[in-house]
Formats: sequence, C-alpha cells, structure tokens
Amino acid sequence: MSQEQGGLTRPDQSSQPLIEADVPPLLNLPLELVFMISEKYLDPASALALSLTCKDLKAAIFAKSRRRSKHDDRRVFLPLLEKDVSRRRPTYYCDDCVCLHYYDPAQDNPAMHSHLHIFRYGDCRRNSLYLPGTDFVFGYHHARLLMNRYLYDAPHDWFKDKFGIPKHHGQHSPRWTQQWSSKVIAGELFLSATHTVSFIGDGNDFRHILDYNDYNICRHVGTRKSFENSYHRSEGSDGLLMYWQRFGDLGNTIFVSDRSAFSPPWAPIRVIDSFRIEDRFFVPPAHRAMRVCTDVPGSCGFCATDYATTLEKRVIGGERPVRQEWILTITAYHYLGDCRSPYDRKWAAFRGFGWSCFSPRDRVKVFRSFPGDVRERWETSFYGTGWDIDWFRVAMSMKGSVGISLDYEVVPEPSEATPS
Repeated sequence: MSQEQGGLTRPDQSSQPLIEADVPPLLNLPLELVFMISEKYLDPASALALSLTCKDLKAAIFAKSRRRSKHDDRRVFLPLLEKDVSRRRPTYYCDDCVCLHYYDPAQDNPAMHSHLHIFRYGDCRRNSLYLPGTDFVFGYHHARLLMNRYLYDAPHDWFKDKFGIPKHHGQHSPRWTQQWSSKVIAGELFLSATHTVSFIGDGNDFRHILDYNDYNICRHVGTRKSFENSYHRSEGSDGLLMYWQRFGDLGNTIFVSDRSAFSPPWAPIRVIDSFRIEDRFFVPPAHRAMRVCTDVPGSCGFCATDYATTLEKRVIGGERPVRQEWILTITAYHYLGDCRSPYDRKWAAFRGFGWSCFSPRDRVKVFRSFPGDVRERWETSFYGTGWDIDWFRVAMSMKGSVGISLDYEVVPEPSEATPS
C-alpha cells in the first residue's frame, strides 16, 4: 500500500508488495489517526512500545513517543519489551538498574553482577538466596527467568548451561545432597528441595556433626543446635519466637520505607529437632541421642516454607560389631509468589532480607498461607492448574556442592474432567 492511500507503508517497499490480508489493520489507518491513538489513548510506556512494533510505526511516532516518556516510564516499558525479547533469548528485567539484561550462563556469578552497576545499586547483591552451610545460590534473576518461561514461553536451554555441568567445591563428610524442582501454580512460583545426608557409625557421632555444623533449608530454619540460646530455639520452644513477633510489629513501622533493611543475624533461627532426643534444655554430649521419625511436619514462621523430616536407621552387614547407617531426609516446600518484583514481600522473606521478614504473622496476612498450606498446594497441584519443571539437582557437601545434573519435564494441565 502506498502513501497516497493515507497509510504508513513506505514507497520503497513497493518491490515486495504485501497481500492485503497480511497488512496489520493499524497500518491501514490514516497517519493523523495513528497520532491521535498514540498521544491521547496510550500512556507513554505503551505508546513507546507501539512505536517499536514495526519500522513504519517507528518512523512515524517513535520520536514523539520518546519525548513524552520519562525515566520512571522505563519501569513500565521495559517489562513490556521483556515479554517479546524473552522469546528469542534468555532476558530478564532488573528493577534496580532499570535495564534489560541478557542472561549468559557461562558468565553468571550470583554474588557479583558487574552489569548491574553494583557500586551504585547495592540492592543488586542482595537479590539472591544464600543457604548457610552450602554453596547453593538462587538469585532473583533465576526466579524471573523461570516465570518468563511460564508466562512468555521463553527458551529454557539456559538451564542446561547453568546446572548441567558437574562442579566440585570440597570433600567434606558427610555429604548433603540437594534435589531441587519447581512448579508454577496459579501464576506463582513454588520450589521444593529434598535435603539428604547419610552417616555410617554411632548415632551420637552423627548427632554431634549435625549439632555443630551449619545447614539451613531456608534462611530461618536449620539443623545446627550448638548455638541454641536466646537467639536459636527448637521447634517446640516458641516463647521467644512470639517475642520477636511483637518486636517485628514494631520493626515493620520503623523499616517500612527502607528497602535496604535486612533480617539481622541475631534473628531467631528455628532448629529442626524432630530427629533428636532431649529430656531437658541442656544434655551432656554423652547422652545425646537420635530417634527414628517419619514425615514429621514443620513450618518456618518468617517465610512461606513447609518441611517434613524423616530419619531412617539401617543395619549394614551381619558382622560384629554391627554397623549402623543413618539417613536424614528433609523435604522443604517454598512459596515465592509471582516473582515480578524483587521487593515483593514473598520473595523478600524467602531470600532472608527485607523488613517483612521481621514478623511471622506475615505468613497469614501477606502470604495467605497457614502452616502446611505450601506443602499441600505442591502435592495437590498435579490435579489442579500447575506447570512443573524439575530443573536441576545439586549434590552438596556440608559446606560445598560436589555435583550438579539436570532434569526437565513439563506437566500439562489436566482437563476439567480430571478427578480431584
């Protein structure tokens, strides 16, 4: 179509005439009408996105749309652009430096993102989850890329480059093995991790190792017990936890405007005690013991995390003395929300930083989740709307990962006739 007909198609494209059905209806409109739509009916971010849909629209309205837009409009425009770009290459929007970034697994270093201008924006370094006792790191960019895969059908090959290469960081014993998977349920991201450690020997020795070595399943729940005092309480001792809950209500009013506030190191750590036998507060090391348990439930009071603990005891061989094998398995379920903003309280609580972590009441008030709900939603998602990708397995030692492999699976949504 030529300019004489009042459209936007340029004459230099006459060598390759377009079939009328292939021409978008917008290009058939008079130029004045396109200007009116762009300036009066679209906000600056949407008008700028419209101007980049094709070369003709860019030539016609890009200059005016760019002059209308301000710096704050980039926070609306770039997520719109992310939707289209993510379908061709792994790209994510960074809210700290207000830029789109291409994710290169070969150069990824979760602790230091040079392209995020960390010297100017310190929050970029705090947008990752670090679990004490392991080298496991899960950044906000990982969560956003996972959601982009679900929302925009973005490519997922980067998972193989990121998690498919075996890595060795130490030879500490006993080894903790982590197997992670993720699901998107009703447009929100859920993670699950199975933490397993085995030990051959006396139960008291195994207990000593667990008591004096850091290992966390989230930022607020761990297995270490040697520092259980006014800041570390067991699962059955919630008195101090309620005290910090009241302190958290005060903290919420103080730090609500400070996005860089973080959960302090002296925040109460909930100790997993399902596999321990203790009759009083202090038990001498010689009397510490382990007890077999199966699927004992527990929950974190500061982030939406549920977990189940199982301790198995096996006898190896028939020789004397009989050797014992202990296998401790902790399966954790995490609720991260829609992961559209690094300042969302669900994500902030999961990564262990942010003023929302001060109050355990947020689990019900903000997360809409009671203890046990996260696990139930994970286990029943097969019969509901869910999208599953078992994306990596991480084998870790007590203080370092020792191997990584990948599994990928997409579970289609069942039909309405599927029984629940």
